Amino acid sequence: MRVSTMQMFRMGSQSIVELNSQNQRTQEQISTGKKLIRPSDDPVAATRVLQVNSDINASKQYQDNIGAARNRLGIADGVLDGITDVLQRVRDLTLSANNGSTTYQDRLYYAREIETRVEELASLLNTKDTSNNYLFSGYNTTQLPFVTAADGGYIYQGDQSEREVNIAAGTDISISVDGYSLFASIETGLPNVSIKTGDGRADASDKLRVDIVDEEKYAELEGDNLQLRFNSPLELDPAEENLSVINARTGEVIASNVPVTDGSSFEVAGMTMFVRRTLDAGESIMVETTQQDNLLNIVSSIFQSLRLEEDNSSEAFQLGIERAIAQVDAGIESVLDARTSIGTRLGVLDTAESIHQQSELANKKILSELQDLDYAEAVSQLSFETFVLEAAQSSFAQISRLSLFDLI
Repeated sequence: MRVSTMQMFRMGSQSIVELNSQNQRTQEQISTGKKLIRPSDDPVAATRVLQVNSDINASKQYQDNIGAARNRLGIADGVLDGITDVLQRVRDLTLSANNGSTTYQDRLYYAREIETRVEELASLLNTKDTSNNYLFSGYNTTQLPFVTAADGGYIYQGDQSEREVNIAAGTDISISVDGYSLFASIETGLPNVSIKTGDGRADASDKLRVDIVDEEKYAELEGDNLQLRFNSPLELDPAEENLSVINARTGEVIASNVPVTDGSSFEVAGMTMFVRRTLDAGESIMVETTQQDNLLNIVSSIFQSLRLEEDNSSEAFQLGIERAIAQVDAGIESVLDARTSIGTRLGVLDTAESIHQQSELANKKILSELQDLDYAEAVSQLSFETFVLEAAQSSFAQISRLSLFDLI
């Protein structure tokens, strides 16, 4: 086989270039500490690295979510602890006020402290977390949960939904506390009403006030709600603002074309309804019947009773105090249930976090095996490659000097 001088030079230079390229790649690996520098080095390993990095990033995001959830639930638990202390103090004060030896002046003192406790309780129920979101407003965390209504009582403005966060693949956990279920729907055993807009979504106590004056007639509604529908003034002669009262469940018209004006009142179904402001024809107000009330109104009713009733031996006063204590106990029980729920969720968060931490450590080990460099092996490889390169360069230099003219 004949090898031309040009071919000899090309083969020799190509060999040196390949050896030099391999030598540079090993040096690059040593300088970066990575054996996998570009996907072309090992396509299979590169694909696996992408998958593992994706798993690690997902695990970190889950742990961030867990941290945020733990922080919010921890704050809520602390606030609930404070609420329990306030309710327990109100209970103690109510029992003391019901003592036969207490005077009316003593009860006024207890009433003043309970009134202060109501303000403290309202502040706790409207607590925000570190992200400036309300703890007890349900999903709508920007909405102030409890506000003072036009009649001086308190109403709940949040919703009954829960805000959840993803803590693992296919696993969500609630990080909110539904203020309605916890604080605004305590069974009192007493007839009560809630004034809402026609769609039932918002408070309408600025338009109507309702006093229950006949519990027997009220009980005949059997829990049905009433719709107050404002009619056209032309339905009366002479024309006058008027409304009809309709059973919202059955559609039965209980009272029709009742004349009303701003500030007027009328009686229906054992209730006196005071119209604060009339509405346009076609608009309506919902009067929802219930035996529930919110915690703030329950505690407020206690100090009002203590101030108004001078005779604490009357049957009505004693019954009122007994009911109030039972309602406060129900509130304390509700708070304890919520704290138990939060404790359970915190336990779930701890377990999920531990799993993610172990998974992250395992994935980092796999990642290291795929792309981290064995320095001892790499330095040895570099030495060998350098030796081979130098040998190739030396032999090529000697061969390149050979010529047939030296033999003539």
